[in-house]
Amino acid sequence: MTQNTHPRSSAPEATSSRDCDIASPGLSAAGLPLAKNWLAIISFIWAGQAASMITSFAAGYAIVWYVTESTGSALALAVMNLCAMLPMGLLSPFGGIVADKHNRKLIMIVADGAVGLISLAAGLLILAGDVSFPLLLALCIARSVGQAFHSPAMMAAMPMLVPDKHLLRINTLDQLLASIASIGAPAFGIFLYTTLGFAAVMFLDFLGACVAVLGLLLAKVPTVVDPAAAQQHVGANLRDGWRAVAKTRGLLLLIGGVTLGMFIFGPLSAL
Repeated sequence: MTQNTHPRSSAPEATSSRDCDIASPGLSAAGLPLAKNWLAIISFIWAGQAASMITSFAAGYAIVWYVTESTGSALALAVMNLCAMLPMGLLSPFGGIVADKHNRKLIMIVADGAVGLISLAAGLLILAGDVSFPLLLALCIARSVGQAFHSPAMMAAMPMLVPDKHLLRINTLDQLLASIASIGAPAFGIFLYTTLGFAAVMFLDFLGACVAVLGLLLAKVPTVVDPAAAQQHVGANLRDGWRAVAKTRGLLLLIGGVTLGMFIFGPLSAL
């Protein structure tokens, strides 16, 4: 009887274990329970962000083209690029702190929605013939501020939505999307600018922001707040972040190299 019962008892246990492995959604890269439809969630977010990124890049290059065409001034173009880059560079560390203390999905929705509404207002003003250089500078600053809070929230949300073994693939797709947008958006933006007009490009940017917000609304993003970070002052958060980076010498060298490269190749990109 022992020989007959042993195989029968072990087979159901093995089958049960396999069934549990298949049914279990597992954990995300951040160690949180992973939704069974995690791929659909990522698809909603990624599709919306792709539409927003392409239209946003196109609108940015349309602004560059308009300033170049209307002023012919290298100084004006330099000031505009400064307004587009400096707020994001200065505020991004604070954007990361805000993402650690608040709802990351809400931060992304507010950032995308605010930039979209600003583009809509700018498109209406341009359509009414009230386009001016200060208006375009304000538009660049607003878009840069929104990006400073949106990007850290997006980067912090992804490890909570993706299994650890797929996180590298998702990050690679994000970088691929950014590269495609940066390469194709100038031609796309100039094409829209010359065929449909400046205002139409701004309206398209608004539609792209709406698609991004819709994708985020359809996706369920966990809200995780770091209690230690929530109780700390902003200055203490920044100090802890710098200490964490400084522990790895290679990471400091990488950041320094990337910064130097951006200083060197940034003007070439604008040209």
